[in-house]
Amino acid sequence: MKYWEKITITVVCFPVFVPCIFVCFPCECISLVCLLFCCLSGEGATLHWTQETIATLHSIVNQLKQLLGVERIRLLDVPCGDMAWMSRFLLTRDDVDYTGVDIVPDIIRHHKQKFAAFGWRFYDWDVVRDGVEFSDASFDLILCRTLLQHLYVADILRTLSHFSVAPVKYRQRVFLLTTTFSTHVHNEELNITSENPGRFRRLNLELPPVALVPPLCLVRDGPPNAREAWVQFLGLWELPLRRVLRCWPSASFALRNSAKSLSSCVDWSLKPALVQGGT
Repeated sequence: MKYWEKITITVVCFPVFVPCIFVCFPCECISLVCLLFCCLSGEGATLHWTQETIATLHSIVNQLKQLLGVERIRLLDVPCGDMAWMSRFLLTRDDVDYTGVDIVPDIIRHHKQKFAAFGWRFYDWDVVRDGVEFSDASFDLILCRTLLQHLYVADILRTLSHFSVAPVKYRQRVFLLTTTFSTHVHNEELNITSENPGRFRRLNLELPPVALVPPLCLVRDGPPNAREAWVQFLGLWELPLRRVLRCWPSASFALRNSAKSLSSCVDWSLKPALVQGGT
């Protein structure tokens, strides 16, 4: 990835706090592989956890329609997973053309059967290895939620590079909405052990070795009282991605009306400048 031209637009996000009741839905899978995937998806894929995620996606879709001057938003979801919450979101919209990609073939076969009547498209594809060349379709928004924290650093950079070619490939503006752990102060390489069989570690995309420029907007991903509350966020970037060339020392700052400290290569808290020589 290269240091690309300066961002010239701002997308404003308004996180919406929606009261909800935790409801368990049966997993409708067609094979043991898919069943295991559903059972291992975790609380971050439940309807309870994703209420604010859904509200955020509504806001971003609405604002992108205005910004891009289009009637419909073409959404690429990587990975699409079990569709537990995404299907609910899509059923409330008639202006989203949805494409879901996942590396698990049984999941894709299941979704093609179950959601055949809705016109949603699904592909069995390895985006990390093969990029976004699975289709001739173009997209306005790429959603990459809860994927990057499970990858090695080299695969993270490769995946983000694949996403960054989208504006050139599609000859249009494209945005990326992806998971970042903005309060995390130091990134480490993925270490798979018996204590960490799920291939997980927190990853702050604004710190090395990724070191992206600040997002256009940042929204908490998850209920405020959850175990991982105020740790996992969704950040919106315009593609191609830009990286901070030098990040030392990193900045730690709190946003207005928040006691949580964020970490980044850039202090983007917009603090008022100190007046020299004032009284």
